[in-house]
Amino acid sequence: MSRGNSPVNELTSDQLDKVGNAIIYLAERITPLYKTKVLKLLYLLDEASVKEIGIPMFDLDYRAWRMGPVSKEIYVDIDDGPHLLKGYIHVVRDENGDRVEPAKAFDDGEFSDRNMRIMESLVQRLGNRSARDLVDITHDTDSLWYTVSSANELLEPFEKGQRNTSDVVLDLGLLVADDPFKRGMYEEHQEFLLVHRALRG
Repeated sequence: MSRGNSPVNELTSDQLDKVGNAIIYLAERITPLYKTKVLKLLYLLDEASVKEIGIPMFDLDYRAWRMGPVSKEIYVDIDDGPHLLKGYIHVVRDENGDRVEPAKAFDDGEFSDRNMRIMESLVQRLGNRSARDLVDITHDTDSLWYTVSSANELLEPFEKGQRNTSDVVLDLGLLVADDPFKRGMYEEHQEFLLVHRALRG
């Protein structure tokens, strides 16, 4: 189930606080940390969380882009600002791209013990890997990005450089499609989010 093409301003303050602090956590431990690597690590954290318990860490929508799954909202914010993440991060543009640095110390208030363990594990496993390595991981033929891109006939245009982006949102629930408990947890969480957003709207 997808939440559609959520505009940037639909991210909740809780989401922004969690994403902002997650990026701070990553930037404090991985230096230098550039935009592409941030975007890949956020996706991989959500993927790891869904695979473990059926519930994503950040509730972001990830679109199938040529360089892998990307949260358009976070991409745009880092690229143009930051604006939404102002106060959490600074973006320094240098010869290597958009370097992300923490604007304040990490605050774990939004994170469960499970979240913290997943983040620590990810930094240990992938913190020293290049952005290109992370793109390759998300492009693996067993990956959700590959499955969704193939199903939507995006692989060839991506490979030929004819397209860089798409509005196709990855259904993270497919990661746990074969596990009734985790799939149920995922669907229940998505329903909760829909109700929560409806009440806010």
